[in-house]
Amino acid sequence: MKKTLLLLILFFSSYIRAQNVNIPDANFKNALLDHGVTITGEGVSKIDINDDGEIQVTEATAYAGTINVVAKNISDLSGIEAFINVTELWCSQNQLTALNLTQNTALVKLSCFLNQLATLNLSQNTQLEFLGCSHNQLTNLDLSQNTVLNDLSCFSNQLTSLNITNNTLLTSLNCALNALTTLNINQNVNLTHLSCSDNQITNLDITANTVLEYLICSSNQLTSLDCSNNPLLKGIYCERNHLNSLNISQNTALETFWCYSNSLTSLDVSQNTVLKNFWCYSNNLFNLNLANGNNNLLIYLNATDNPNLSCIQIDNGFTIPSSDWEKDATASYNTYCALSTDDFEFSKQFTVYPNPVKDVLNIQNNEGITVKKYTILDVNGRILINQSKEIQNNSINFSSLSNGTYFIQIETEKGLVTKKIIKE
Repeated sequence: MKKTLLLLILFFSSYIRAQNVNIPDANFKNALLDHGVTITGEGVSKIDINDDGEIQVTEATAYAGTINVVAKNISDLSGIEAFINVTELWCSQNQLTALNLTQNTALVKLSCFLNQLATLNLSQNTQLEFLGCSHNQLTNLDLSQNTVLNDLSCFSNQLTSLNITNNTLLTSLNCALNALTTLNINQNVNLTHLSCSDNQITNLDITANTVLEYLICSSNQLTSLDCSNNPLLKGIYCERNHLNSLNISQNTALETFWCYSNSLTSLDVSQNTVLKNFWCYSNNLFNLNLANGNNNLLIYLNATDNPNLSCIQIDNGFTIPSSDWEKDATASYNTYCALSTDDFEFSKQFTVYPNPVKDVLNIQNNEGITVKKYTILDVNGRILINQSKEIQNNSINFSSLSNGTYFIQIETEKGLVTKKIIKE
């Protein structure tokens, strides 16, 4: 009888132990036991309902809230597979080298940044909407099954490619500090925030991203950037690239514009009437037009280290702030500047002849673009002729002007172009 009783006790003890979730990492287990006790927050509730110091399988499967084990010195998350109904997992700032979430199919949010993950399998997590996996060692990230993902932060990994063509609901993407050479976001038409800085991207097509509000593409290998189809942009950060021209005339909502450390020769922000922060230092600027009618809104300006820039055009009657507007000592502010020329851009859009001219200067519109007005200036920047006119194979009479050097400035739907004209 005693032997039978002992066997029954051993059997039931083994049975009870079998109903407990195996959690080998003591720090992870303690953190789970602390849920709803010392670990609180939105979506966090008690897991160890019976207070026995163990997590039963029934307790794990019944839990449908948030697991928050951030910065708990955890190296192994084994046991997480029992929480099949958990909707949010926050396990950042630990020492995880692996993460098995194949059983956690109800996950909506996952934050696992600042670990040591080399791989991350999310193929079964089809309900995932938020993913933060930055500051790991990922070389590949397959998101093809995560079609409802809307917020992705995977910066500071070792990714050489990123395919997000199936993630059409994405509104925010941060893939900075990787080793990407290309980035296709043509299918991500809902993007409002894009950060892809500190990669090796040579071309970035954002023409399909018409609701984009913030673009951070600094420290890449870009030689051109077309922002003409992004009218909602509030911030453009394209510094430390190889840009030699940039037209932002269509970005009328722009508040912050950082384009420093490029090879830009001319910048016109006259259409950017709400601009507040503008850094264009360390370029090769000859022309800089700030006259947008609202220079009082421009709080910060840095146009230093542009040795060829002698004149910066500002609003008529505007008083330069005593601080936060920086330029080279060789540059001066003026309401009109005798603009230097960008012969390549001008000749692409217009042909003027003869030059030198005696009487009539002929203007040929090579691209058929809309012209708003043309202006003739002398070398001191004084306006001699200023007329709204559409020019289509038209001409200007120079006969009343004295011999010398002049500039023709044509304002088009694409921006300003300038050409030096000699009158003899």
